[in-house]
Amino acid sequence: TDKPISVIQNHTMAATGNSFIPGTSKSTRLVSVSADQTAFAIHQKDSSETGSFEKIFKMANFGAGISAETFTCVSVSRRGDFIAIGSDSGKIAVYSGKREDQDDEISAASAAAVEPPKKKNRKTSASSGVVVVPEVKQRRARFILEGAHSSSVTSLIFDRSDYKTSGTPLLFSASLDGSIRAWDLYEQSFAFILSCDSPITSLAHHPTSGKLLISGHADGSVRLWDLSEPLISSSALQPTTFFAGNPQIMKKRLNNLHKGWITSLAWSPREENLFASAGHDGSVHIWDIRSDPSTFSPQYT
Repeated sequence: TDKPISVIQNHTMAATGNSFIPGTSKSTRLVSVSADQTAFAIHQKDSSETGSFEKIFKMANFGAGISAETFTCVSVSRRGDFIAIGSDSGKIAVYSGKREDQDDEISAASAAAVEPPKKKNRKTSASSGVVVVPEVKQRRARFILEGAHSSSVTSLIFDRSDYKTSGTPLLFSASLDGSIRAWDLYEQSFAFILSCDSPITSLAHHPTSGKLLISGHADGSVRLWDLSEPLISSSALQPTTFFAGNPQIMKKRLNNLHKGWITSLAWSPREENLFASAGHDGSVHIWDIRSDPSTFSPQYT
């Protein structure tokens, strides 16, 4: 019908990221972040596909007490237990994604003490004219990765498998500083870094192989990274930087896919060798990674 199932008005400025939250609930749960410095977890009130939504908690701004942070991207772990949010200052905050997890809730008084007042959704009572502000619980971050990157975080991806024996997945983060970092959430430190000479604007994980990442760049190029076993099993106590010039790490560099920034990448869910790219040049292309880089051309435009 080309009509939206539901429209959720959460933010006063551009929404910069959103993700569904997996779980046992039959109704939909998702998280959204915005340039207005807010992030909300949202829950569907009933099980119907057109059911109304309500905010269940707000992510406490991890710049509280210093300066407000602009949220740039968000990712949710496979089991829905972690929510990672990146900022334009290079920080990454990790929150609990479980609705029933109240250990990290902040009281209204505490929230008011650490954060400046922001615009809130208000309802006016017809009888009294009193403005009623619906209560939305606020949740503090489990931990914050200070200085995760030296520039804006542009993409976050949780690995689909658990890392080592800690039971927590790796978190991949990409940034305009030209690096991809793999974070061990148990140790709260990075396990390894993939570094190159071009700002990274997008990141995608292979749909079936957990050992392949693809990154989009500001110069219109794409790089394919091989996360081989020595990388995945490397110790967080001995982090290593791997550079794009290493052919064992960076399998391919595909130049001039777009004229300008690549804004988004996606692997085909049915064909593991195909991926799509979208760019600031207004085009979307579908590519086959088996093609010769010297004669690389899109399968479809």
